[in-house]
Amino acid sequence: MSNHDDDSSVDSSTTGSVQEEVQSTPPKVTTSPPATYKTGINARIDEALKVAKRVNRSSDLVPLNHEYDLKKKELKSLIAAAKAYKASVEKMDMARINMAMKLATISDKSPIFAHVGTSAEQGGSFAAIAQTASKQTGDIAASYQDSVVAYLVEWEEIITSRVEQGLKETGKLKEKLQHYQTKIEGLRKTVNKKDDTPKGVPKKLQAQLDRNEKKLDHAWNEHERSASMLCNLMEQVTARGWKDLAPVVLNSVQWEVERTSGEQDIFAKLPAVAEAMMETVEANSSLEEVSCVKVALASEHSDVLSETVESDHEVDSSKMEQVPQSPDRVSDLNAACEV
Repeated sequence: MSNHDDDSSVDSSTTGSVQEEVQSTPPKVTTSPPATYKTGINARIDEALKVAKRVNRSSDLVPLNHEYDLKKKELKSLIAAAKAYKASVEKMDMARINMAMKLATISDKSPIFAHVGTSAEQGGSFAAIAQTASKQTGDIAASYQDSVVAYLVEWEEIITSRVEQGLKETGKLKEKLQHYQTKIEGLRKTVNKKDDTPKGVPKKLQAQLDRNEKKLDHAWNEHERSASMLCNLMEQVTARGWKDLAPVVLNSVQWEVERTSGEQDIFAKLPAVAEAMMETVEANSSLEEVSCVKVALASEHSDVLSETVESDHEVDSSKMEQVPQSPDRVSDLNAACEV
């Protein structure tokens, strides 16, 4: 039998001392857990519960608990997705910087190394821009961790701790209620049997029944208040949870804007790197070789770069005179470049 503060079991002689009635104390309220949070989620729920007056909601507990379980799974999945996205951004940056370093290595001791492999401190190059972008990625990844991932993790922690605490408290009160229900059932059976005898129901037995009926009523009220407050809490977590979702959506939008605008500012310097490198290529190559480079650019659909090369690196007339300009010669040159 549960260790509840009630009368001992009744036998036919109705022995046992009379115990004090259970004091009518209000049930524990599912309040904020003793923790310091950075988000406003906990405070929002607290404010919402102050005006949540719905009572006698124990019948809503099962369906709301089901909704809470679904919401918790969705939130866990969202946290996993956010962490995976952050990791993919960092992985992409590592792959990009690795590619830039490999290009720098293979271009070492060549005329174009200054445009490919110099560091950010030494000047503008493909590797230097990749290094600058990598630094920005590190900063922006840290910002994503704080504004999105950490927010979601704290959201999960808040609702889980509060709801689980409420479920535990309400569960204990339900056990107490069921205990008194069983107790009253046994007492009533005993009273009914005594009522059929010539002596009738002993006064002590009747008094014990009356006391336990009051305890049962008190236990029912305690459980109903606790269950109702828990239902109000779970309703805030589920049906009203979108209010806690909105801030993280706004944070995500702001983060994407900052990330893309920062990358645009950094990578806007790439065409200038390509332009400077083509000047070096022209200065250290024959006309045929330069033309092959241009054909290679065009074959890769590098419209921006090819337009830059064509507009800013026209071959002067003195070089043009050194090469026969017959249609056959042009065809041979293109064919050689394609090979």
